[in-house]
Amino acid sequence: MRTSKARSLADFLHLFGIRVIGFVGKSGTGKSYKCSQLARRVKADLIIDDGLLIKDSKIIAGKSAKQAPDYRSAVKTACFMDPDHRNSVIEALGGQKYKRIMILGTSEKMIEKIAASLSLPPVCKYIYIEQVATREEIETALRTRFSEGKHVVPVEAVDAVRSFSDIVQANQGTDKTMVRPRFTPSVSSVMGPKVFAQMLKECLSGFPEELKVESVNSQKKEGYELELKLSYFRAQGEPDEQEVKSYIIDFLERWGGVQVQSLTLELVPQD
Repeated sequence: MRTSKARSLADFLHLFGIRVIGFVGKSGTGKSYKCSQLARRVKADLIIDDGLLIKDSKIIAGKSAKQAPDYRSAVKTACFMDPDHRNSVIEALGGQKYKRIMILGTSEKMIEKIAASLSLPPVCKYIYIEQVATREEIETALRTRFSEGKHVVPVEAVDAVRSFSDIVQANQGTDKTMVRPRFTPSVSSVMGPKVFAQMLKECLSGFPEELKVESVNSQKKEGYELELKLSYFRAQGEPDEQEVKSYIIDFLERWGGVQVQSLTLELVPQD
C-alpha cells in the first residue's frame, strides 16, 4: 500500500509524463535476456530488474537479488522491501532524466508492488514474454535455468564484474551477463522433503495470510512433483488455493532454481 507521501510523488511523476511499463514472464523464460532489446523498442530509458536500476546496460543504483545469501533476502531485495535499498533507488531515480521506465516481474501483482515501493505511477502497459520471444527461445531459456541454474543480468560484463564478480559466469554480449546466484542449489543434487519444507517456510513468510507447513512429499522426475499440506487459522478465512499454488511455484522456480512439474495442495483449517 502506498503512503500519502508516496502517492503524492507518484501523482507528480504521472502528471510530469512518466510512464511505467511492466514486462511479465514466468521465472526462467528469458525476460532479462530480452529486456534491453525490448526497452529500446518501447523507448524505455530505465529498467528495474531484481533490485537493480539499470540504464544503457549499466547499473545506476540498487543491489542484485542474485547476490542474496538466501531466498528470503532475495525476495526482499527484488521487491525493495529494505528501506535503505529502496530509498537509495528512489534517490537515484530523482537524479535521472527519463520518460519511460520498464519493470520486470513474474506477475502483474509483483510489478505493481515494485512500482508502489519506488513511488512510481501505476503501470500504464503490460508486455508479456510470449509477445517478444518464440516458443523455442522460451524453452531454451528454461533449459538453461533449470539444468544449469544460471540467470541473466541485463548489464554489460564490466559492470557486472565490478558489482558482483563472485557470481558472474559468462559474458552474453554487450548488454547482458550470465550469473549463478549464491542461493541456487547444485543442479546435480536431488532435493528431499526436508529441504523443500525449509524453502516453503521462507516462501510463506512473505505470503499475506499466515500459513504453516504441515507435511511435504516430493518426487523428482523431469521436474519435481510436490504434495503439500498447509494449515491456516480458521478465523482468517480460507486462502485462495490457486493464489497459494501460484505463489509457491513462482517462489520455488524463481529463487530455488526448482522446476515444478506438478503441485498438489491441501489446505486445512486450525482453530
